[in-house]
Amino acid sequence: VFSFIFVLTLLLCAQTTSAASFRTASAYRTYKSIVGLKVFTIGVRGDYKVSKKKIVNWENARAINSTHYIGWSCKKKSAKWVYKGAKSSKLRNNSQFYYGLNTQWVKLNIQSYDIELNKTVKP
Repeated sequence: VFSFIFVLTLLLCAQTTSAASFRTASAYRTYKSIVGLKVFTIGVRGDYKVSKKKIVNWENARAINSTHYIGWSCKKKSAKWVYKGAKSSKLRNNSQFYYGLNTQWVKLNIQSYDIELNKTVKP
């Protein structure tokens, strides 16, 4: 009798609990020169948790940027969850890429771009 009640309890508990799953959202965009060479890549990545078909937690928003050509650099990068909803959320990276020289004594920016990259996630 005791084993029957134990097994029945396990079956009922297994059906009523729902495990949350952790997921990672990411988006990347590569910019190229006129001749097709990769210049820089902007990326964003963030972790979120889904439970019962709803987004319930948002974590670790991070900017993932890289430059592929000499002279290009990235500054002022920021990644964050800009909208946190149960059915839809948005992750954003705002970064500034520039071409030039930036040292302790000399700052010479020839070209710069402020770029925004968004990623919308759903459960």
